[in-house]
Amino acid sequence: MQMEFGGIERLFIELIDQVGEGDQLFQTRSREGIFSPALTMWLSINCWAKGEKGLAAALEALQAGEASEVFERNTKTRRGKIKGVSTNSGGLSRARERLKLDDIRQLSQRMNELLIREKTPEKLWRGRRVYLFDGTVVTLTRNAKVLEEFKPIRNQHGESYTPKILVGCCHEVFSGIALNPRFGAYRGKAKTHEAKLFVDVMDEVPESSLLIADRGLGIFPIAYEAQRRNHQILVRLSSTRANALARQAYAKGEYADREVVWKFSGSKMKELEIPKDAQLSGRFIKWTAKRKGSAPLKLFFFTTSSEPAKDLIDLYLQRERIENDIRTLKYTIGLERLISKSPPIIGQELLLGVLAYNLIRSIMTQAAKELGLDARRISFTRAVRWIQLFGNKIRDATSAEEIEDYRKRFLTALYQQKLPKRIKQRIEPRKLARERQAYPLMKKSRAEEQKIAKKILSDNGHRGYLTSVSRKY
Repeated sequence: MQMEFGGIERLFIELIDQVGEGDQLFQTRSREGIFSPALTMWLSINCWAKGEKGLAAALEALQAGEASEVFERNTKTRRGKIKGVSTNSGGLSRARERLKLDDIRQLSQRMNELLIREKTPEKLWRGRRVYLFDGTVVTLTRNAKVLEEFKPIRNQHGESYTPKILVGCCHEVFSGIALNPRFGAYRGKAKTHEAKLFVDVMDEVPESSLLIADRGLGIFPIAYEAQRRNHQILVRLSSTRANALARQAYAKGEYADREVVWKFSGSKMKELEIPKDAQLSGRFIKWTAKRKGSAPLKLFFFTTSSEPAKDLIDLYLQRERIENDIRTLKYTIGLERLISKSPPIIGQELLLGVLAYNLIRSIMTQAAKELGLDARRISFTRAVRWIQLFGNKIRDATSAEEIEDYRKRFLTALYQQKLPKRIKQRIEPRKLARERQAYPLMKKSRAEEQKIAKKILSDNGHRGYLTSVSRKY
């Protein structure tokens, strides 16, 4: 697939055309309407690509011409109507509600398949694609509808204010392109767990891939479901499971590599139908990681791959890449907190935010290929800025020579700001660099907290409420 360097809007349109949904997605409800499904999705994707949120930001981008090419594809809209778009967000809000979550999931899945379909040597390891899995927690906006489905965390001190969801992420190791995330309630009766999310995402992984996960997912059901789907797996084991699986190899020596048979001994994952006599043939690997200045670390693995142990361990050590990718999704794209007040829209935001990330990643991968660099050597944050800048310039260019000039300048900018190859290990303390404010966390609804504040104001007077004289609140 030939991709436009710098223009994710054109790439978005190209992908829609290739999945064969153009006529339907660019269809508006009437000549007076402008928010076709494609335009509605693009406005959300464009905001995520810039790290912005909210319908107001989407309408501002529309008026600034950042959706002109998608708008021109609308089939019923009167030409020129984009100039008179109202700043009232009601129309866009209703258009989002008309979108169906399953349709967006299917469309984004097909787009992701197109982005990773080309089997270039840079994207394969021993002839297989490699995927990393990890989970993270995303904060939601407190709202009555959201609280019905997603409960806040509760401990001995009471219930927290903000509800959260658990999100399972699965990323291709070399390009960083993500599959559709799976999510569910983090707490409450309907809570989910990472293992369930991992099993769900396996259906989207290309056949005969190698899946890598940390020790929290080093359980029999995960390995069984991976083999049932014709995938190979490399999972780290806890010391307890390693001891139960290979007692002698676990206890002796710094290194071990032996064939084992892992037998099913029960599972709490009731949604999976695993036969009681199920078993897996694979390898148990014990590896002692040694690094100058650090104590030796014993690692235990189960794998169904036949590749040499050292090569598998080197591949596993790249698992930190998905942690960096999740950090990028949460803080550069802005998925750390979702502001929607409706559970279906929450799913839309999550899927479209990841699709925006994938569009940027795919352009970075193509640029890295032309520059002769590893795609991971390009800074995502800086690439986002350059793609936005040069994407607008390429869109407004009037000649092929001008487009080629901007393309070369875009590649030069990425090359000059490539990430350095760090030789020394970086160790950063997990501590705050600045003091937190002295205010406690909000634990009740805003209306209840306002009643408490009003009572304190009436009890202590104006001075006691607005100064540090009274600390009751």
